[in-house]
Amino acid sequence: LIDEVFSKGGNIIIPSFAVGRTQELLYYLREIKRDGLVQSLPSFKVYVDSPLATEATKIYSGNLKGYLDDDAIAVIQGGENLFTFPGLTLTQSTEESRALNDDKTPKIIISASGMCDAGRIRHHLKHNLWRPECTILFVGYQGEGTLGRHLLEEGYDNFLFFGDPADVKYQGFARALSKTGTGIRERMTVIAGKDSEVIDAALSAHLERWGGRTGIFAYNDRRAAQMLGILQRRGIKIPERAGLVGFDNTYMCDYLWPALSSVSQPNEEMAAAAVKRLFYKMDHPEDRKTEEHPMLAELVPRQSSCRESIR
Repeated sequence: LIDEVFSKGGNIIIPSFAVGRTQELLYYLREIKRDGLVQSLPSFKVYVDSPLATEATKIYSGNLKGYLDDDAIAVIQGGENLFTFPGLTLTQSTEESRALNDDKTPKIIISASGMCDAGRIRHHLKHNLWRPECTILFVGYQGEGTLGRHLLEEGYDNFLFFGDPADVKYQGFARALSKTGTGIRERMTVIAGKDSEVIDAALSAHLERWGGRTGIFAYNDRRAAQMLGILQRRGIKIPERAGLVGFDNTYMCDYLWPALSSVSQPNEEMAAAAVKRLFYKMDHPEDRKTEEHPMLAELVPRQSSCRESIR
């Protein structure tokens, strides 16, 4: 894997827990270097970009008598350090961390947190996740609901929005994607037309530009159904190659194949709020103030966006 990625000029980004897993990785990377197993770039660099992991590694480098197996004892008796080797750098400052992505030399970056929900790893994902020559290597458990679990199970790495970019729905999708910290919004294409030939051409251009799995948001369920037909005519597997989500959760969602994932709005709550506001305005016509009533929408996942049956 290391040779394959380095030969393409990419980086290997490893989300890792600071204590235990990071030190285990360093142990095996030391052996890989010592045995000359990487042919494309034998002097490759390894960066541990986590202050906590750096401090933990120092502890592991202390007196570990009674805690080591026979192989580790043999390494120490041979005069080697278990977790250090030529080309290893332990970064400390935020500036050092950011500078890693300015350097285009192929490298391995080990960073926390292990499930990608916080820490410097999110910065490295933002700069490397979209690059087809790079690899994100998971070496530990990814809890349900974490960014790491999402990347492993669903793995969308580029997006289409099918609808008007001036619409509040697009603004919401784009804002939510920006908050992931992975640079996903920069890989979103907007298709505003309704003509099937125009849509097909824009879809082709997007798929040619971006590899990987495409997530498609549609303005409403009717537009999603149109996109579903275009994807099927092109022989694009759903949801393996492209996942599709509509909006409004209309009756048609269950009758399409694959069944369409959609966003359900709290229609009853919206209607009740509208009636209440209407009667208020009838009693107080002089009140010109506008009010906001934030209400939670709900994603209803079905087969068009999920690899396994729902849930």
